[in-house]
Amino acid sequence: MKKEDFDVVIIGAGMGGLITGAILAKRSRMKVLVVEKESKIGGRVMSFGGPHGDFSKEEYTKLLGGASGCWVVDADPGIDKIIEDGLFRNHIVDCGWHGMSAGDRCRYAVMARSLGNKRLHVSPQVGFLYYRDGGWIELKDLARGWSKGSHNERSRIAFERQLMGMEEAKEFYDVDVREFLKSKTDDPLVQEYYETMAKFQFGINDLTRISAGEWIMCNNMTSQTGRDLSTGGGMGDVSGGFKMVANVFAEILLENGGEIRTSNQVKEVIIKDHQVKSVVVENEKGESEQIEVKRLVSSIPLNRIFPLIPEEHFPDEMVKTIKNIYPMPGLLGHIKLKGKIEHEWDKAMFVLNELPGIELRGGRPVYGFEQTSVIDPSRILRDDDGVYLQSWVGVSASDPDEVHDLPLMKELWKKMMDFMRQHYPDFDNMVEWAFCVAAGALYGINPGPGMVGDHRPAVKNPLINNMFFTGDTVTQFDVGSSGAAHGAVHCANAVSGQDHLVLLPSYMR
Repeated sequence: MKKEDFDVVIIGAGMGGLITGAILAKRSRMKVLVVEKESKIGGRVMSFGGPHGDFSKEEYTKLLGGASGCWVVDADPGIDKIIEDGLFRNHIVDCGWHGMSAGDRCRYAVMARSLGNKRLHVSPQVGFLYYRDGGWIELKDLARGWSKGSHNERSRIAFERQLMGMEEAKEFYDVDVREFLKSKTDDPLVQEYYETMAKFQFGINDLTRISAGEWIMCNNMTSQTGRDLSTGGGMGDVSGGFKMVANVFAEILLENGGEIRTSNQVKEVIIKDHQVKSVVVENEKGESEQIEVKRLVSSIPLNRIFPLIPEEHFPDEMVKTIKNIYPMPGLLGHIKLKGKIEHEWDKAMFVLNELPGIELRGGRPVYGFEQTSVIDPSRILRDDDGVYLQSWVGVSASDPDEVHDLPLMKELWKKMMDFMRQHYPDFDNMVEWAFCVAAGALYGINPGPGMVGDHRPAVKNPLINNMFFTGDTVTQFDVGSSGAAHGAVHCANAVSGQDHLVLLPSYMR
């Protein structure tokens, strides 16, 4: 056994692992080792091109399918041709859809400043537009034409929601959004307004799979940052690619004595007498070493943990909870245009409540897109008048498993492109290339009733004294990567016995 003096060994250099490691290295003065099976850090927040490197098709698809859990569904021309013609030399492309709620006031930005005095640059979206009657209207104008009663109902629900504290929101953990809204108002216009917002925010078409408690807490947190979807900053894109977030926390970890080893996969966790003793790690050459462990943190999504750490090492109730976890997948479109297709609201998010021509679980899916390189000009690396556009549709991972149904995903991509052609008659002439990627887990856990907050698995294994878990599949709240940051703080608390939630303002805790 190789005896190295690490206080903590962390499996995985995704957001959960890196933030937990950064906190423990900086605030708890622990010596941290992070081992990552892929050749790059980032996990599901991988970015490609520019400062993130150029990649061959083989390298791209390997990284895409690794921790990111994504695969190319369709491309025109073929993905080989798009990459050969300079996709990553000329553009920065993310592996998933990673809008940043609250923009530069999000959890990541707050923690980067408080941990390492680092600034996380976020390019704000400005405007939030809905598709109505053949055109786009801004969010604030959506209720134009409503009766005074409907206006008052919408305001009343927003006001009552904002007055709810976390303990009050928890009362609705087991209630879905649709049921919650029906209990609050009989007005169908107001119900549809908030239902559409919930579907967009969580990327879920089936409202019975969105917890009202989670929806309340996520909205209240964004509201309290003071950011707004219409005037800018309610959402944003990380400047230079979402992996910049991973890089910031990796820097904090390394600056405080931590170490990150990529292309190193943990093949076995050795457990004796309710204690992790060591891990067996294999490098890219196939060479193995056994590393002694004082404390082990796993950032592997818990629904994928049992092949490495068998069920027998978990309490029965925790096993049951883990087996009920299913991720939130989606279909993501990457399109290069010769120029803008939207001009007045060129930095806006565009949302269609029901994409025509296809039915998914929950009905017709919500569809969204943005002109990413207009919001964040650094996404195009050459002097180019073109526009890089991202689009997305949320799909289901279970009952039924839509994301792995290749014919369905191809048909969904066709309907996404058909809508663009219908609304923008010159669209085909504007497209230089287009491809779509299926993401098996945009977020690691579906925020459905009964699977939110402290109903999720605990950050500490009750049967193994020195085994901990981090990321977005553990106790936390908020959607996706922001939830991973929250889970990382809870994990660092459990590992160190300190209160690291003080890094965050009260409404983010």
